[in-house]
Amino acid sequence: MTRAINRSEIFSFAWTLARQELFSQRLPACELRSLFPDALRRAWAEMKHRAVIATERAKQVLRPSAELWAEIQTLENRTTLGHEGINRLSELRGAYHASCKREAEERVKAEMEAKRRMIAAAKGRFVSVTFTKKDGSERIMRIYPCIAETRADLPTAQTHSGVVGIAFQRAG
Repeated sequence: MTRAINRSEIFSFAWTLARQELFSQRLPACELRSLFPDALRRAWAEMKHRAVIATERAKQVLRPSAELWAEIQTLENRTTLGHEGINRLSELRGAYHASCKREAEERVKAEMEAKRRMIAAAKGRFVSVTFTKKDGSERIMRIYPCIAETRADLPTAQTHSGVVGIAFQRAG
């Protein structure tokens, strides 16, 4: 996974570094151009380093959360960690939370796709779908999906006049 490096961002960062160097060395403003080549090299190296870190973080997020949790537990159970261990533990915790979020989103997408397939398989009969709202309450939705076209972001057939009846009721 590669990340494109924005040259405009590199040059503006290099000018910022050159100005900081100018002020830290208390040089006259006419020396700014002579400081720019070194600042550009440092900015380019920094951007490459940031791209490598972003790539490594993306790889960590793609790991399963159970695997990340096991590695976190291994590090936490050590008697001494040191500076590198503490940094590694911090990175793993961030990757673990991102991985949990990604896995939850994938579960929701899979559930929605299953509901779409169920509605499409009904072929003109009533279908009951149970939804859990954000507040935790459950709703049962009964749909008669005749000739209806389903939207990609919704599991129901509720887009055009093809829906004859939709009924909501509380589950439980």
